[in-house]
Amino acid sequence: VRVTEPAPSSTPGRMHGAGFVKATGGRHAFAFSVRETDGGAERAVLAVKLGRDHVIASSVDAVVFSGNTVLFSGAARRNGAAGFRYEVLAVDNGEPGHRDRLRIVITSPSGTTETVEGEVGGGNVKMQQKR
Repeated sequence: VRVTEPAPSSTPGRMHGAGFVKATGGRHAFAFSVRETDGGAERAVLAVKLGRDHVIASSVDAVVFSGNTVLFSGAARRNGAAGFRYEVLAVDNGEPGHRDRLRIVITSPSGTTETVEGEVGGGNVKMQQKR
């Protein structure tokens, strides 16, 4: 699965999504909402179920919108434990949920990464970017 990352410059926008991705280890449920305002204020909410584990975003460090794509990252908790990081790349390829793509990378406090990547199933990713 190959997902192209957006260019470093960003425009204000909003994207949200929910559903699941079938990847190594099974079916991984997710829900997110992310936005960047005209003034550059960033906000992101993320919840991911990885097997029996739950990853919840606790902060957002960066949000970059480009075309139909958003890349956002920040700090997270896994099963309540702090020190984790997340990075999400989401692509809205049309409605309703037409071949939308998602990549989620979770990094542990020790630096070990876990990646869930693929086409969104049983859900949708929706861009609401200003044009």
